[in-house]
Amino acid sequence: MKKKYTKIGTALILMLLLFIIYAAFIEPKQLKWEHITIPIPQKHTSIQSLKIIQFSDTHVKNEKEQKQLKKIVEQINQAKADFVIFTGDLIDNPNQFMYEDVLVELLGSIQAHYGKLAIFGNHDHGGNGTRMYTHIMENSNFQLLRNHSTSFEIKNKTLTFVGIDDMILGQPDYKLLHTPKNDNVYTILLAHEPDFALELSQNVADLILAGHSHGGQIQFPFLGAWIRPIGAKVFTEGKYELVKQNSQLYVNTGVGTTRIPLRFLVPPSITQFEFQVYS
Repeated sequence: MKKKYTKIGTALILMLLLFIIYAAFIEPKQLKWEHITIPIPQKHTSIQSLKIIQFSDTHVKNEKEQKQLKKIVEQINQAKADFVIFTGDLIDNPNQFMYEDVLVELLGSIQAHYGKLAIFGNHDHGGNGTRMYTHIMENSNFQLLRNHSTSFEIKNKTLTFVGIDDMILGQPDYKLLHTPKNDNVYTILLAHEPDFALELSQNVADLILAGHSHGGQIQFPFLGAWIRPIGAKVFTEGKYELVKQNSQLYVNTGVGTTRIPLRFLVPPSITQFEFQVYS
């Protein structure tokens, strides 16, 4: 009997070691591209040909994450996007980060036909974070949306992006969540924490892009996301139809890690959106 329990114990320890090795060193490097089609009404047909790429939650700490970000930039540029969107949490701990110029060079090399847009995440605030993140994004030619919007004319039609400050450590303008959009303008709301969508009034945005959740960072079959941070307890990953808000929500699972440097059944991801008119 003692030998039996010894074998079981040894097997469990071996399984745990294999899990840690895979979750720490293999899956975090398996960058995945998500291709998402967003249905749009006929009146917004002008944006049907657009390609929008979203990446999020890089949580850069050291050279390892910098190498990963370089790979991400290369793949984004190969996709030839019209817009590139970053939905927050660039650096894991700004107080201990010393590579601002490296990130400016990397992010500055991202190419987009119409523009590059970014919002604040919770890790982008606090300590020296607000100043550092603002400096990096602005010098990388990203338009940093902090409680304001920007519009682009696409084939004589307007596409508007609204960016709201982080709900945890920022100063979000909640009026933006209750201001009806122009019905003739396609509006995309950028919010780091996806649970913002619960506070959204009807017809404020056609599409909401968020991050923050990391998809739970670790998932187990039948149990789902293991870690559900504040602001991502309801919406964890993927696309959601928000009937009450008359909107769609997409939650990107990010490319980095925080708290614990593990990913399991939630590989790092970049999302490419394309639009399709429905009849």
